[in-house]
Amino acid sequence: GERIAFYGQLSHIQQQVGSYPLMVIHKSYLINYYHIKSVAATTVTMANGETLPISKKYRASFKQAFLAKES
Repeated sequence: GERIAFYGQLSHIQQQVGSYPLMVIHKSYLINYYHIKSVAATTVTMANGETLPISKKYRASFKQAFLAKES
């Protein structure tokens, strides 16, 4: 997986990429749905093995979007 450093608001990136499968899990993380290996209560493990936190603010919306894509 490639990590891209960005200085600004993640909402601007989301608007620019449109329908690309990106999900916000934290104010510092915008992740590609297709690279998620597993999801736990408060973390996401990516295909490259990196474990990232899911913040309280985004937890409910992320889980809802993740479950919608899984079905």
